[in-house]
Amino acid sequence: MVMCVPFSCVCMSAIAIVFSAVIFGTVQSGFSQKLDDPPVKFGKKIDITVTNPVNISRPNEPVVISINQLKRFAPDFNGKFFRVKQKTTTFEPLDIPSQIRSIPGTLGGAEELVFQLNLAPKEKKTVELQYNPKGTDLPDYPARTQSFGKWYRDGSNSAWENEIIAYRYYYGMVDYFGKSYPGLCLDKLLSDSYHHERLWGQDPYAVGKTPGLGGIALIEGDRLTPCYGYPDDVPYTYTYTAIIGGPVCAGVVMKAEDNTTKNILVEAATVLFNGRYENKVVATATPAQINHSVSIAPGMKKFDDEHITVDERDGFMFAWGIPVEEYGTVGTAFIWNPDSCSGIYETDNARYVKLTSDDNGLVSYLTLAVWYRASADQPKNQDALIKLVNELSLGFRNPVNVEIT
Repeated sequence: MVMCVPFSCVCMSAIAIVFSAVIFGTVQSGFSQKLDDPPVKFGKKIDITVTNPVNISRPNEPVVISINQLKRFAPDFNGKFFRVKQKTTTFEPLDIPSQIRSIPGTLGGAEELVFQLNLAPKEKKTVELQYNPKGTDLPDYPARTQSFGKWYRDGSNSAWENEIIAYRYYYGMVDYFGKSYPGLCLDKLLSDSYHHERLWGQDPYAVGKTPGLGGIALIEGDRLTPCYGYPDDVPYTYTYTAIIGGPVCAGVVMKAEDNTTKNILVEAATVLFNGRYENKVVATATPAQINHSVSIAPGMKKFDDEHITVDERDGFMFAWGIPVEEYGTVGTAFIWNPDSCSGIYETDNARYVKLTSDDNGLVSYLTLAVWYRASADQPKNQDALIKLVNELSLGFRNPVNVEIT
């Protein structure tokens, strides 16, 4: 018996075969080097041991190592051809996404290697840094963070995000965006499209003329000088520079300049790591202001219906509540080193943490925000926020130890 196959089916089959071959060829060429290229090899390696000194788990714990420190152990380290790998015999994938971070401005310095580890309580974990002294070839890890030196329709804002939270500066004030599902979205948002709940999330934080979540003031005695504000209210110019994002972290450097004196009032570098809610902030004031009588004081706005906790002994404060019904539940927090704090300064619309700069004129602290969408059931208590803040506070006061061998 002879089976007749319609010509159209033969043609479609042939087209399908050709199409599959084209697609397969495209995929292969997109994920491979030239056929005659040698396999990737790393000629040098050093061990990095990270120790968690406290009895809490530390998921996605940032590890930051200056390149200068690395080069004391590996003088020929090449930041253009390296990878960080788990030191284990379990199955691949074993790479630990990493990047070289560079903070611009006076708060910057040498480049730094950054990656993240999951650490159990009191755990000591060793990873392997592999590199080639020459050449350029870096793994193409997916971006989990991004930042923009200019953001919003007129470029007056700057913004940075990871896949679970986003923040922005405008006129020296800090705002945030809650997210309904993981992902990077700031490059897709239309200006002012975020004040009501959307499928991706919402801006649930009405900053107004307050510091928001980290606008900085200078306090001397009873006198508070805000280093933030709208152009009609203060004679300041704000400049923002992105700390380039990638698989590990992103952020922004903010400078506030007094238009009258041409002095830089404050400068702050803010960094957000993948999978974490908190920003790590390092700030300084103009040299004329750096003395023990002037406090660098980040502020956190007050809002209606807030439940506020301030713990100066351990160095944190957090607020929780529903400021506006359609915003859902918001939570905000500051964390600082108690040894650097000289008290809390309150105004009608904000609380400021008075921080004394170190010998280099710097202060450091954490800020964070969380959100529960209004369209879902609201939490009955703030236990989750309390736990997060307490663990972050303990970790901030007890950083991980890093040893290079």
